[in-house]
Amino acid sequence: IFDAYECLEKRGEGAFGKVMTVHYQQSRAAKSITLRTKEQLKLVEMEINLMKQLDHPNILKIYEAEKKPAIYLILELCNGGSIFERLVYHKKTLQRPMSERQSAGYCKQLLNACAYLHKFNIVHRDLKPDNLLFMTRKSDSVLKIIDFGLADYVTNIHASSSSSTTRRRQFPKAGTPHYMAPEDALSIWGGGIFPLNTCGVILCQMLSGEHPFFTPGRDTAKSSKQRILSSAPVLEEKIWKNISKKALDLVKKLLEKNPDRRLSAKEALKHPWFAEIDRQNADILAKTTSSTSSSSANNNKTTSGS
Repeated sequence: IFDAYECLEKRGEGAFGKVMTVHYQQSRAAKSITLRTKEQLKLVEMEINLMKQLDHPNILKIYEAEKKPAIYLILELCNGGSIFERLVYHKKTLQRPMSERQSAGYCKQLLNACAYLHKFNIVHRDLKPDNLLFMTRKSDSVLKIIDFGLADYVTNIHASSSSSTTRRRQFPKAGTPHYMAPEDALSIWGGGIFPLNTCGVILCQMLSGEHPFFTPGRDTAKSSKQRILSSAPVLEEKIWKNISKKALDLVKKLLEKNPDRRLSAKEALKHPWFAEIDRQNADILAKTTSSTSSSSANNNKTTSGS
C-alpha cells in the first residue's frame, strides 16, 4: 500500500502502532496497527468495514486498507488538532471559554455527523473531545469524528448482553466514563435511543470551560459515572450569567437523563439557539460586506480625483 505514497513525517505513536503523514497527489495520514491477538484483529476489521460505509463531511474518511503483516490504513489528514487541545488552550492560555458563535459552529458539525450515523442506526459510543479533530488550525475549520473502534449498529448493541465475544462484552461498559450517557453507565438500552449526552457535555465545556459531571483532582471515573446517573449538571451561575439562555437551554436538553425526553440530533439542530447564531453570522457578514464596498468606493473616488 505504501509503494504509491511518499512518507513525509511521523505524527505519533500509540500502544498498537504509529501514524505517518504520506503524500500521493495530496497529503493523507497513514496509520499502521500492530495486533497481538485474533480478537484485536476482529475488532479492527469491524471498524474498517464500518468506516468504509460512511460518507459524511464531518466523519474521518478511510481511503485504503491493507493487511501485510500488520494493518495499514490510509486516512484523511487532519492538521488542526482536537477539540480537547482547543479547550485546554482557551482555559489555560486565553483564560476564557469559547464564544457562542464558535461553540455553535463546532456543535452543529458534531450534531450533523451524529444525525447521519443515527439515520443508519449506528452509534459511535466513544465520543469525546480527543476523538474530534479539525482539518486545519483555523477557528472555522471542518470538524471530523474519528476512532470508530467501539461503534456498531443499534441491533448489535441490544444483543450484546447475550453474546460471549470480547467485543460484545465491551459494549455494556463501552466509552469513556465521564462522557457516558446514563443508559450507557447502567448498561440499559431501549429501542431507537441514541445517547446525545456527550454532545451536551462537550457543548457545556466549550461554552463554560467546565465539565458538568467531572472535577479534575476531585472526581474519579466511578464518582463521575455516579454524578451522571444521579446528580444535576454543575452549571455555575457566575460562569453561565454571560451565556445566552438559549445556549443554556440546549445544554440542559442534551444532558437530560431520561432518554425519552432527550433531544435527538435532528431535533437539536432545529433548536432556536442555532437560528439565533445564524442571524448573528448573517448580520456580521452583511456589515463586513457593506464596509468593504464603502471602502472600495472611497478608494475609487480618491483615484478618480487624483
